[in-house]
Amino acid sequence: MLYEDNPFRASVNVLATPHPIRAGEVVPSSRYIYYETARGQPKALRTWFARDTSNGQDIIYPKRRAMELAAAAKVAVIAIPDEVKEAEYKSVPLTVVTPELQVKPYEAPAPTVVAEARPLRRLPGTASHVPLFAALGLLSLGGAFGLRVLTNRAL
Repeated sequence: MLYEDNPFRASVNVLATPHPIRAGEVVPSSRYIYYETARGQPKALRTWFARDTSNGQDIIYPKRRAMELAAAAKVAVIAIPDEVKEAEYKSVPLTVVTPELQVKPYEAPAPTVVAEARPLRRLPGTASHVPLFAALGLLSLGGAFGLRVLTNRAL
């Protein structure tokens, strides 16, 4: 959650992993999905969906925070070790903290193929430039008649 007195609110960075929509899963109406937290606790972002996309980003939490969220929300939470430095983000293995507070290796979900890709057919060449030429001809005739009327008035 961003607060109005936060001077860094425009530059918040989070670690995330892709969240493909699986078969049978409905794209949410909200762009933000939160973990359930205890009353009075701040909301914890679970998945973020960018505008005009059908895939989201699952947020990755430090292991200690992931254990708190997994226990409170009773769902698995993707985690990264607490002591990892930013330079190591790409190489460190991710884990999943289960609701029973067990740590398991993270396995990225395989993307589901929604529709089979087919090569595009070439559209038939039915369009021509005849309407354009007709419109230009009518415009030229209208301009010629307009000039004739103006020259007759000037005499």
